[in-house]
Amino acid sequence: MNKEIIETNFNSEREFKLNGRVLWLTEDPKLVREQLEGADFAFVAPNLLAKNVSTDEIIPSRHCFNYTPQNLGEFALTGFRGDVIKPGDLKRNYFKLIVSGSSFGSGSSREHAPIALKGAGINLVASQSLERIFLQNSQNVGLVTIDNFNDLISLINNKTISKEKLFQNLDPISKDILSHGNLLSYIKARLEGKITLPKIETGARPMTLAEKIIASHWVNPDGTTGRVAVKPGDSGFIKADFQYGYELSTPLGYQALQEIFGQNFNIQNRKQTVLFADHTALLEAKTPEQARDVAKLHQIQREFAKRFGIKLYPSSVGICHNVV
Repeated sequence: MNKEIIETNFNSEREFKLNGRVLWLTEDPKLVREQLEGADFAFVAPNLLAKNVSTDEIIPSRHCFNYTPQNLGEFALTGFRGDVIKPGDLKRNYFKLIVSGSSFGSGSSREHAPIALKGAGINLVASQSLERIFLQNSQNVGLVTIDNFNDLISLINNKTISKEKLFQNLDPISKDILSHGNLLSYIKARLEGKITLPKIETGARPMTLAEKIIASHWVNPDGTTGRVAVKPGDSGFIKADFQYGYELSTPLGYQALQEIFGQNFNIQNRKQTVLFADHTALLEAKTPEQARDVAKLHQIQREFAKRFGIKLYPSSVGICHNVV
């Protein structure tokens, strides 16, 4: 078994290279444990793969108090099927590709899930089907996914697959996001004029109420907002009227913004942005370390709110998802 650490990445020949081990998430925990102890499987039949692997299995909520990819990565997949995977197992074994059954990433949207996998060294997730929110969160942090097992077999056998083939079913923006590494890097390139939004050609048409709202908030390539019409399948961004975050997500976002934009970035539309401190309101810390981690989350959120003059609501206001 080759344990040399080589990152998976895109090269100038527009190929995706796989260098590292493959972890097959099977329904049988013994087979998973065998791989963690050094066994490498050439292939596992799809009917033996675990289905409906939830985001809580990918990163249990008790570990979401960590706010760096490295720390989250220590606990990646530790909730999987009876805790068969222990803290640090993925990192120690140099896995780069995870293969699972259908509906990978079910349950909570939990942005921490793909970040935890990347923090553990995983660069590609293959599944018979991926839940939509997990799929989009993965694209936003640069975790590549694949749901075509013919492409998976080709990648495993050849160790490479063309980027064009891997991304052939993605919309133009998703392709650009992955090509730039993650959503924030893509946005930075767009703000610097290195890339433009795709232009859509949808003309006037009858629209539903939702389509009318989306059309009125559509961000055009020239930066203006609003267009005559949109239709299903159009790819673009819309300008939000209101935005919010909470104490489990704010530190993650703050760190990512600093990494991509540096220390002197700015927040626009501050009056349309609010923060909540509610998700850990009823938490009873089981260890001093857990209490310390939660306190750190709140500290970072307060610093972020103070720096940019953003309103921070206490937990007594209510649950953010309902209040907003």
